[in-house]
Amino acid sequence: SPFGALEQAVVEERLAVTGWALDNRPLDRVDVMVDGYVIGRLPIEVDRPDVCGQWTSYRACPTVGFQGSLEWPRQAVGEHTVDIRATDAHGNSRIIGRRQINWTP
Repeated sequence: SPFGALEQAVVEERLAVTGWALDNRPLDRVDVMVDGYVIGRLPIEVDRPDVCGQWTSYRACPTVGFQGSLEWPRQAVGEHTVDIRATDAHGNSRIIGRRQINWTP
């Protein structure tokens, strides 16, 4: 199953997230979820030599990072859970990061 990290989840007018994901199989997607609902997908296209320095046996290295900015619903005031779910090419998925966000406009 995939593993990785959600390193940043910040809401201003948009939700900005960064992190990385690895698996022994090719990764298919990284979903950004808010309160259990997928609000978007991010491509895994950021080079992360820092991660691959620790995890040297993965073929996807060094391109294992993700980052992006997604629309944040203006009516979503209050506390929310942001999850990152990575899914590999065989359909195995795992939540690899979680952050609680309390958003006030």
